[in-house]
Amino acid sequence: MRRSVAAPVLLRECDGGNRYRVSGLIDPPKPHTPRSSVLAMVALAIAVIPCCPLAGLLGACLGIVSLSGIRRSEGRVTGARIAIAAIVLGTVTSIIGWLALDRLVSYQEAEHTRTMDDQVTRIIRSASEQRTDELHLWAAGTARPSDDELLAFGAVVSERYGRFDRLAIISSTHSGPLLSPIREIAVVFHFEHGQPLGSARFQTRVVGGQFIPQLDLARLTIEDAAAGDLVLGGADSGQAATGPP
Repeated sequence: MRRSVAAPVLLRECDGGNRYRVSGLIDPPKPHTPRSSVLAMVALAIAVIPCCPLAGLLGACLGIVSLSGIRRSEGRVTGARIAIAAIVLGTVTSIIGWLALDRLVSYQEAEHTRTMDDQVTRIIRSASEQRTDELHLWAAGTARPSDDELLAFGAVVSERYGRFDRLAIISSTHSGPLLSPIREIAVVFHFEHGQPLGSARFQTRVVGGQFIPQLDLARLTIEDAAAGDLVLGGADSGQAATGPP
């Protein structure tokens, strides 16, 4: 029969001459050194990116993930305050960013509406007054009407409808490439002797140093089922002042 061997006992002297026992030869476990959460720091860095609502939202989501990991680590990972800061700041910057973006889009739409109204009004008035000084409003690279076409257009408009007063935009649509979309509006023209419907098409261009894209007139149509549509610009520019008899 094998004899059991007791674990050795170590005796150490303590201050005051007292003795105590330490059983076994295995060293006690060393305490873990806490480490900071890298994900929490990344979340905070992303959350404070200005003028980017998606970055704020991403930072808040990463902050939630990092905070969950920190709480499950049982003290081995620190950075809970950083994660909470990322959640709060990310949420705030995201909300502010979306509000600012909405205001910017509204401002841009208001500016584009004002520009479209102004350009069509100036073209019709100049044509009716037999002036060609507003043709610079036409978009480059499109079928810009000639001086004669513009004057003929104005003569027929004045003969049919009399003096031009104003226009009212009733709808607006976008089409074409994302970076250079085509804007088209449906309008009601208010003349002295009638209120015909019509439309206008605009090309978008980006101008260096300006945040809001610029619009240039590319086509103008006055619809008239009885006497014939009047078209200025585009492929049908040559028929602008004629139409059906």
